Amino acid sequence: MKTLQHNHTDIISRINNLTAQSKPRRGKLSLSQMLTHCIAILQVTAAHQFSPESFADQILKAISKSASPQHNAIHEEKERLISSVKQNADNTDAGIYQNLDEHLQRFSV
Repeated sequence: MKTLQHNHTDIISRINNLTAQSKPRRGKLSLSQMLTHCIAILQVTAAHQFSPESFADQILKAISKSASPQHNAIHEEKERLISSVKQNADNTDAGIYQNLDEHLQRFSV
């Protein structure tokens, strides 16, 4: 099974292929929302400060913090996601890779 550790270069390349004009093939998340969601998951997972019951709450909290106006530019969000991917390169959780892969596939990258 693929892991983030072994595929972070591929993930980063796919993130770089996103543009402000990228539209989802399916799902309701906009590009900005998807990037923010993925950043939040990586940040919460990297912190290792969650219980299964609070994981969703921490993701929502991280998304709320990330949704501030200074982070609205797609380029900045992509850079933040790439930075989070690099920081989590040692994480061997295949679920993280699968989540990122799924969201990137929705945007045809």
